[in-house]
Amino acid sequence: MRLLAIVAVAAVSLTAQTRSVGKGLHVFSLEKEAALGEVMARDLRRNATPLNSAATWGYIDSLGSKLAEHSPVEGHPYQFDVIVNVDTVANPTHEPAALPGGHIFVSAGLIAAAENEAELAGMIAHAMAHTAARHGTRTATRAQIAGLSTIPLIFMGGAMIPGRLKPIGFLQFSRGFELEADRLAVEMIAKAGYDPKALPAYIGRMQKDTEPKVFSPWPDREYRVTALEEAARKVAPHLR
Repeated sequence: MRLLAIVAVAAVSLTAQTRSVGKGLHVFSLEKEAALGEVMARDLRRNATPLNSAATWGYIDSLGSKLAEHSPVEGHPYQFDVIVNVDTVANPTHEPAALPGGHIFVSAGLIAAAENEAELAGMIAHAMAHTAARHGTRTATRAQIAGLSTIPLIFMGGAMIPGRLKPIGFLQFSRGFELEADRLAVEMIAKAGYDPKALPAYIGRMQKDTEPKVFSPWPDREYRVTALEEAARKVAPHLR
């Protein structure tokens, strides 16, 4: 009953989060979140293979800086890494890992899969939106309050979530956070001068719904693409 009550309260906060990005149930200070992100980024760098291309690193850093000018949270810091290895089974869209405090790890797989810069910008903006909205530590907060702090925390779909033992109720938060990051990303790339339709095009092509909806951390592909297309029309009403 305790967990169900927490899930119910947090679900209400999800409906309101679009009105205040990054707000809601939270026990992590910004300082603690930044420190956690530094530790996790160091761990990820130890276990990942960096892409050996200074030109690509410079390109991603430049693209990220351009998008950061339109971050949903003004002044939110970002740091970009480019890595080779990525789990394409658990992450078929090659979504960048988005760690607390603005650490974004972009894979070579995403760069190769994007058909144009707008698609690449859309996926990077999606990851940036996760960190700006503090999705990872907000999920960790719920896990702690629910007494699940001993469950290992991993990053899947950009947001920090407990591992395979995670209660199904928490997957609702993951799906809600994905939809919020989608909406914010569409707004970011449109403001940066990219076609906002690029992100729904990429998600529609790359996302694979291979498991039952109730067990998936991602929204249903058809529903997600429809929501993205609607968001694109709102930021650019003349697009059809």
